[in-house]
Amino acid sequence: MVVSRPLKRVKRVVADYYSFNSFGTSACPAGDRTLDGSFRSNIKSFLISYADGPLPTKISSPPFIQRWQVRLRLDHQEEDVFVALHIVEENVRCSDSLYCDHCRVVGWQENPVCKKRYHFIIQADNVKQQRCTACDTESAQPSASTRCKACELEISRDTDLEDETRLDLEDERHLLHGIIHVNGFGHLLRVNGREGGSRYLFGCDIMGLWDRICIMLKARKISVMDVSKKYGLDYRLLHAVQKGHPWYGNWGYEFGRGSFGTTHETYKRALQYLSKLRLDLVLSSGGFDQQLKQIVSFYRSLSKNPLVTVQDLVCFIMQLLHKFHNHTERKCSWNINKESAESKWAPKVIDEITADMLKVLHVADGTMWITWHDLRGATCNGRDPELLNHALMGLEGKTIGKQIVQCQCNSLTRTLEYRLTDRNNVSIDLKSATGPKQPKEKHVLEDLKTLYHALLHPPSQPPPTADHSPLHHVLISGSLHYGLKEQLWCYGLKEQLWRYGLREQLSKASRNLMDCKQFIKDYEDYEAKHRMITSDSESIRVFAVAEILNGAQTLQKTPPELLIMPRNATIADLKQEAAQAFRDVYICFKNFQVENVRELQNIKDSTTLMLLIGPESVVTVQGHCNGDISKYRAERGTQVWTVNCPCGTREDDGERMIACDNCEVWQHTRCVHISDSEDVPTEYMCEDCNDNSLDVDIDSDHSLLGSSSVSSFY
Repeated sequence: MVVSRPLKRVKRVVADYYSFNSFGTSACPAGDRTLDGSFRSNIKSFLISYADGPLPTKISSPPFIQRWQVRLRLDHQEEDVFVALHIVEENVRCSDSLYCDHCRVVGWQENPVCKKRYHFIIQADNVKQQRCTACDTESAQPSASTRCKACELEISRDTDLEDETRLDLEDERHLLHGIIHVNGFGHLLRVNGREGGSRYLFGCDIMGLWDRICIMLKARKISVMDVSKKYGLDYRLLHAVQKGHPWYGNWGYEFGRGSFGTTHETYKRALQYLSKLRLDLVLSSGGFDQQLKQIVSFYRSLSKNPLVTVQDLVCFIMQLLHKFHNHTERKCSWNINKESAESKWAPKVIDEITADMLKVLHVADGTMWITWHDLRGATCNGRDPELLNHALMGLEGKTIGKQIVQCQCNSLTRTLEYRLTDRNNVSIDLKSATGPKQPKEKHVLEDLKTLYHALLHPPSQPPPTADHSPLHHVLISGSLHYGLKEQLWCYGLKEQLWRYGLREQLSKASRNLMDCKQFIKDYEDYEAKHRMITSDSESIRVFAVAEILNGAQTLQKTPPELLIMPRNATIADLKQEAAQAFRDVYICFKNFQVENVRELQNIKDSTTLMLLIGPESVVTVQGHCNGDISKYRAERGTQVWTVNCPCGTREDDGERMIACDNCEVWQHTRCVHISDSEDVPTEYMCEDCNDNSLDVDIDSDHSLLGSSSVSSFY
C-alpha cells in the first residue's frame, strides 16, 4: 500500500518510518549484521524488531493467516509518501494451497512441504480489496453500503466480504509480491512499477528493496518467472538482446530452467546469435521488406555511433524511448547527434562536404525534399561514410544566399529529408537547431514493433520447394544450427534458400530465448562470497542434511539446514539442535528424532564437535518419524507424473501439456502440434501408441486376408 499520509500505528510502537531506498543496507538500522542465522530464525527476529504486528483481525479471517507490516518512507519526494510492506505468514498445513506449484516447475519439486510461507507484499496505490462472494465483484475502495454494486445483493460486511485486513494473495495489481518458504527457498511472483500502475515507485526501486530483504534475511534461492511486458512486447527478449541478460539479471538472477527442453547452452548461443547479427547481412539478404531497410537507415542517420549489429539498433531505439519517458530530459533540447567533443576531422574538410551538399540542394531549388540517403550518395565521392554522416548532422540551419536548409522527418518513410527554403518562410530559428528533428514517440514505438516482429520474433515460414539440393533437405528437416551462414555459401544455394535459412535461424533463436522464463538467484553463493569466516568466533556453523528411515517411506536428503552452535557443543547437542530445526521447517518432520550422524558414527555423544569437524561442515543426520509422511514428503504432491516429450523434457516445466489416453505419458501440446489457441482434444493418443496400434491393425489385416487379396492392393 502506498499512501501520501502516515499510516495509523497499531498494537505497539516500533521505530519511526524506515527509509525505502536504504532499508536493508548498512545506512539503515535494519541493515546491521545481527541477522546472521538461517532464514527460519532471521524472519522471527526481523518481525520482532522491525514490524508492527501481528495485526488484529476479525473473526471471519482465515485461521492460517497472520499479518505484519513494515512502514517505509520514500526519500527525495516533494510530498510525504509512505509505503506499507506487508508480511503475511501462511500456515501451510491449514491452507488451501498445500503444495507449491512454483517449486514444482522450477526444479525444487522434491523438497519436503514446508510448515510456513511468508508473503512480502506492497499493495497498489491506495487500493483496498473488497469482494462480493455472490458475484465475485471487487470494489477498489471500501464502501459503507451493505449492498454489492454489481448484483445488488444484501451482504454483511463481517461475513460476505473478505476481511479488510486480509490481503488477496492472488491480486495481480500488487506492486510487489514475493514468497519465501521457511526453508529459505522462494519465488518472486510480481513486480509492478510505474508502468504497472504505481505513481511513485519504479520497478528498479521495488526490485532493489526485494533484493536487500532477501540478502538481509539470508534467503537461499529465489526464482522468478519472467513474463514481463514493455510497450506491449516481451521484455525478456528485448532486454536480453539489448543487455545480454534478462532485466532481472541486473540483480544477479541467472538462467534457471528452460521450457521445451531448452538448455543453458542453447540459451546462450541463441542470445549471442541475435545480439551480434550484423544489420548489413540482414539487409543484403533481400528477405525483408523495404520498410525495415528504411528504419535501419533512418536510425543510423540519427546515431553519432555506428549501428552495426541488431543489438546496437535495439539499444539506440530503447534509449530514445527512455528519453521520451524521462520528464527532466524531455525539457532539454534533443541532443542525440551533437558531438560532445571536438570533431576528429579538420573544419576545412567538413566545410568542403557541406558546400557540395548545399550545391545539390540548390539544384533541386526547394521544389522537392532530398532524402538523407540520396544526399549522401550524391556527395560521397569515396569519402569516409562516418565523415558524411557528421556533415549531415550539422547541415540543418546552413545558409546559401537568402535560403536556409530545412530538415524534417518523413512520418511515412521514417527518413530524414532536406531542402532549401526562403528564410522568411521558416517559422522557427533553424540556426539554433542542434541536429535533425526529433521523431515522435509513436513513430519510434511503431519502428520498434516492426523491428521486433521482423528480426527478433519473426513468424516461422515453410521452406521453398523448388530446389532439391542436399542442403534443401537439411533445411526442411529442421537440422539448423547457428553456423548456417557459412554452410549456405559453401553449397552455393540459391537466394531463396538463403533467405529462408536466415529467417528460420532468427525464428529459432528468438523461440529459444522466449522458452527460457525461469531465472534463479543463489543467495547462498552471494553470502559465501561476502561473509568472513574467523577462527576465533564464539560459535560454529554446521549444515545438517536429514534422512528419514521409515522403512518403505524413506525420505532422501533434504536441503541442508544451517545450525549455529556454541564452540563447546557436543554430538548430543548437534542431534537435538538438528531435530528441532527440521521440526520447525518441514511438516513431515513433526516427530523427527535424530538417531545417528552418518559422518560421526561409533563416537560417543559427549564428544565435543570442535575436535571432529571444521567450520562450515556438512553432516547427515538420520532418524525416524511417527506416522505417515507420504502426503508431505514433496512439493510436487502425491501424484506421479510421467513426462516424455519429443523435445526432450522429462519433468513438468509449467507449460501446457496433454496426457495420452493409452499410456498416460504427458507431452507438450506445442510439441504434438496443438496450438495454444486450440482446445485440448477430448481424446488423444501419442505417436508411439498410434504406431503400435497401426502395427496391430496391419497384423490383424494380414491374418484375415489371403496372399492374393494382399497382392491385389498393388
